[in-house]
Amino acid sequence: MIKSNNQIRLLDVSDISVISALGDFCIATDIDGKTHPISKSLKSIYQELNPQHFFRINRSEIIQLSAIVEISHYSKNRLVITMRGFKKKVHLRQHNFVNG
Repeated sequence: MIKSNNQIRLLDVSDISVISALGDFCIATDIDGKTHPISKSLKSIYQELNPQHFFRINRSEIIQLSAIVEISHYSKNRLVITMRGFKKKVHLRQHNFVNG
């Protein structure tokens, strides 16, 4: 459930592509590219998600594994990931993804 103004909306977890930390709250981006503010910390959100479906790639982003479109080498030890509905590319150390 996501609170927005005076409304409570339901966001299906399977529709989430990326969750990004932004100060004191987070932004969930769905597979259609729509953004949804969440008034929780990234750590508390991650604890509520199924680790078989979601992966915390760094201190500020969680991705849904099924929303990955493409993984490419970015540099010697870094990967760049293209996600459905998310315009930015997400970066991580290759070691973290392989051993995460």
